[in-house]
Amino acid sequence: MFDLSKYRSRAIDYQRTFGSDYGKRVLRDLMVECHVLGSSFSKDPSLMAFKEGEKNVALRIMKILNVNIDELEKHIKEIENERVDD
Repeated sequence: MFDLSKYRSRAIDYQRTFGSDYGKRVLRDLMVECHVLGSSFSKDPSLMAFKEGEKNVALRIMKILNVNIDELEKHIKEIENERVDD
């Protein structure tokens, strides 16, 4: 059975964790390192499955945080700006 109070409590924990400036930087890093913004394709099926697993973790966090499209676009622009600055 679905426990709504447990889900809400977990969502609040995630929001507190990833809502800080530190958490936002970590989320952006996860989006990059876990292939959210790029392809996880590989000719090696095991490697591709591994990358898809990484992507799934980042997407799950974003789902719990209820990241909307505008917020996602903002994160993407920030990541692209960081790449240009490097």
